[in-house]
Amino acid sequence: MSTGKFIKRPDSSVRDEKLKKLDKLIAAKDAENKALDNELKKIVVPPKVAEKRKELLSKLTELREKQASFKGKRNSVFAQIKEIENQIRKNIAEIQKSSHKQFKTAQDVDNRVKELEDLIGTGELRILEERKYAKEISDLHKLRRDFGGVEKLQELVDNDKAQIESLKKSLDFGKELRDEYDAIQKELDEINAQNKTINEKRDVLYKKKKEIYAAKNELYGETRKARDDYEKEFQKFKNLMEQQKLEQAQMEERTQLNKQVAEIKKSIQAEQARKDSPAFAYEIDSIHSVISVLDPSYVKPQPISKPSVAVPWNTNNASSSLNKKRTINRQIGTPNGEVLHKPEETKDTKSSTASKKTVSRKANDKAFINPEVITRLADLKIAQPTSNEETSGTLESLKEKLAYFEENREAEAERIKQASEAALEKVSSELAELEAKLSELGPLTE
Repeated sequence: MSTGKFIKRPDSSVRDEKLKKLDKLIAAKDAENKALDNELKKIVVPPKVAEKRKELLSKLTELREKQASFKGKRNSVFAQIKEIENQIRKNIAEIQKSSHKQFKTAQDVDNRVKELEDLIGTGELRILEERKYAKEISDLHKLRRDFGGVEKLQELVDNDKAQIESLKKSLDFGKELRDEYDAIQKELDEINAQNKTINEKRDVLYKKKKEIYAAKNELYGETRKARDDYEKEFQKFKNLMEQQKLEQAQMEERTQLNKQVAEIKKSIQAEQARKDSPAFAYEIDSIHSVISVLDPSYVKPQPISKPSVAVPWNTNNASSSLNKKRTINRQIGTPNGEVLHKPEETKDTKSSTASKKTVSRKANDKAFINPEVITRLADLKIAQPTSNEETSGTLESLKEKLAYFEENREAEAERIKQASEAALEKVSSELAELEAKLSELGPLTE
């Protein structure tokens, strides 16, 4: 399994060193800016002049507010004047309509009436002339009544003209404001001219401060860039580490899957061998071997076959699964089913027996059992004989077991076949799933 190539972490000391230099440059610019501030404090307008200038600026502000207010008022006055002039024109037209060509005023009418009355009063007029003048006097009286309305209209016209004059006079306030504003502005310009040198010096200093601000902004930009560049490199490093971690996990998963595939294939081979092995072969061969040991006169037949996998007789064997941990019983090492013999006595054994006759007489009643025989009896679930008298009972149990196994061999073979086929089908499906996962992961990369 590959452990992955080494990924170098970005060196933060390079960034820190660069930031340290930039901080020193920024501090130097701050010191320059502070020195300029101290100079600006010294180059100032005299307090009295500054106070006067401040006062004038305040007055200009007030005048601007008054002018703005007066502008609205002036527009209102112009609107009133226009309205009054329209009314005057209307009244004059009405007067002209009601006026007589011969008489311009009511007094003219009265004078004519008096003149006619005086003529009639002389008594010198003929009757026809007197009637004519009497009719004219009647008409003049009627005209005199009409002149009363004209006089009222004329009075209205005169009043309107007087109101217009009054409104126009109110507009003179705007001129006063303009004159005052111009005077203050002139005085302010004179002060500004006197302070021109001071302002020029201050402007030079402000220009330098502006240059310092621009230089500091560039330094701040370099600082941000240094941090951003390191962050990008560090993020790239993290991404590579994550990618390597992911590849390592995939490699471990692939290795684990290959291991599971190998184990399943091995289990399939073992299950196939179990399926092809004769039923109860291990049990029957074990019974023959044990009988030949307990009964030396017994001639052991040839073994059925040598099974690839020892399958001890167990009624629960059908429910076992290849996915669970298998318990494989120990197989007794009897080559080709050879008969197990009792161990021969050695010279040391004979001498020991001769020296302890009493003990050996008692031991003659006990059965000597080879450890391998004990193991096989345990596998067959038959109690081992503790004395020679129990040996015959053990032999009977062995023969009963042998008869049972031989009688049920075909049924057991069919059961094993079905169980193996079911197990093979299941593990084959699992194998296909694992191989599909391996295919998705792709081939191993160095």
